[in-house]
Amino acid sequence: MQKGIILGGGLTLLAALVMTGCEINDDVNPVPGSTTTVTVTPSLGKILNAKVVLKNAKTGAELGSGKTDDTGTAKINTQKTTDPVVVEVQGVDGAQGATYFDEAKNDNIPLPATQKIRAIVPTLADNANVGVTVLTEFATQAAIKTAGDLSKVTTQVATQANEQIKKLLASELGTASLLTPPTIIGKDTSIKTVITANNAANSYALKLAGLAKLGGGDTPVLDMLQKFSDDLSDNKLDGKKGTVEIDYQTGETEDITDALQGFITAYANAAQIDSIYTAQILNAFQVIEGDIVITIGGGGTGSGCVLSVSAPQAPVFKVCYKNLLENAVCGNANVALNAAAQAYATSGASLSFAQGSCVDTDLTVDFASLTGKF
Repeated sequence: MQKGIILGGGLTLLAALVMTGCEINDDVNPVPGSTTTVTVTPSLGKILNAKVVLKNAKTGAELGSGKTDDTGTAKINTQKTTDPVVVEVQGVDGAQGATYFDEAKNDNIPLPATQKIRAIVPTLADNANVGVTVLTEFATQAAIKTAGDLSKVTTQVATQANEQIKKLLASELGTASLLTPPTIIGKDTSIKTVITANNAANSYALKLAGLAKLGGGDTPVLDMLQKFSDDLSDNKLDGKKGTVEIDYQTGETEDITDALQGFITAYANAAQIDSIYTAQILNAFQVIEGDIVITIGGGGTGSGCVLSVSAPQAPVFKVCYKNLLENAVCGNANVALNAAAQAYATSGASLSFAQGSCVDTDLTVDFASLTGKF
């Protein structure tokens, strides 16, 4: 993979360490007796007959449900809320079950009930059209990991999670949201008929088609989904799960961006849309290594920024930094925290930060009194 780019800025050692933030939930409630129609546009390629459920992230209450139709979309009557909303697309087993178009296999493949992709919507607008893709699934995972639990994901966390994944994996979307509905590509789609301009929806579709080629096996898209989930599990995109290299299917190059651009270029040429998506335009289709950096507002007593130290043949050692000032970074991009973590960097150890509970950690550093307490 290409040289890493760390997101976020540096602070002085003491100031940054003291200012590493803790999460706080927004106290917001559903809007009673009020509904809106939400269009859900999922894509692993075109998804048919999948169950779609919208849930209040804070309470877990179901707001509406439906199924994707022959267009690959679902229109769902949904209760309004001011809380963040999770849109979940679920596989369905059986002869009349869900399928998706795997662009690496060029075939429709069953989508089992055990498989899902989600999007985390910070604020659900009236008559929204929400794209749900592997990238929004990564953002949902990042938001939950940062907050410690889905019920604690705030509008702020959801917004930043979507932005961070876009910066790492979909910067070609420009000012468009990661929740933008992508152009749907199915087995019978005439690509040159539906992709007639360079816009966010079409660029999103091309990026998803390229990413599909990075997976392997009988279900390349789902394989790619799992590999990127593993890669991002430590809030960092670096081609590794901990210290173990991830085997992306990059062909003749070891660089994931080079492979991706090669896949998309071949796709555009075969679909006869290379006059729209020229080589110069496709140079912007990148994968950028770096940290997922989500700033948490507010102080707290029960949660904080948790450093997990994983060493071979040893239990995970956890340090919780709590009662800190608001609006700082919990992650490797916080220079002070990264420096503090090096004290635990024994041979072969893997270090990672995540927002979480201080309960059952091995050491709590409480900045209310600036003392370390076991």
